[in-house]
Amino acid sequence: MTNNPPKTLTQNQAITILKSLGWRIRTAGEYRQALAHFQGGWNLGPALKVDAKLGPFTSAALRISEARRRAGLPTASAHFSFTEVRCKCGGRYSTCARIWFQRGAFRELERYRKSLGSGISIISGCRCRGHNRAVGGASQSRHMAGDAADFAPVRPVSWFATRNLFRGRGWNKSPGTHPVRHGDLGPRRQWMYG
Repeated sequence: MTNNPPKTLTQNQAITILKSLGWRIRTAGEYRQALAHFQGGWNLGPALKVDAKLGPFTSAALRISEARRRAGLPTASAHFSFTEVRCKCGGRYSTCARIWFQRGAFRELERYRKSLGSGISIISGCRCRGHNRAVGGASQSRHMAGDAADFAPVRPVSWFATRNLFRGRGWNKSPGTHPVRHGDLGPRRQWMYG
């Protein structure tokens, strides 16, 4: 028996799947960008080469994510979907790439979920520059790098530290907003503000 590599999807098939997973694709540049961001975030198997090329392994990963989406299962990792972390600008900013969450950030969310022993409600993941400015985010926000998430505060910040979860961790309660916990893969730091 021979081990043939999986068949490569056509570009149109890949575009259809990427759109169903949450990306906006209007141009060839947006297609390449979405493909690279899918490759960089996918966490349902071995890491993919991030080269924006549609080869057999990326095709197989796209098929897996699409099959999971159709079955009502998470599409990026065991418990998280790409749509949960997409920028919430809703396309308001034409330069927004929609989803560029990093594989390492999905892995850290999975570690957090396992330590917590229950699900997590993601409040914010990726933020394009325009949306980050609009919500008053830090000028160098890790959300813009795709390796940060805000989630409902079910544990104190110290709980994250004792479990070595996220290098950057914090708490926020600003007037008119809901309290959130923040975790990212940036420099090691901890804060409370609001």
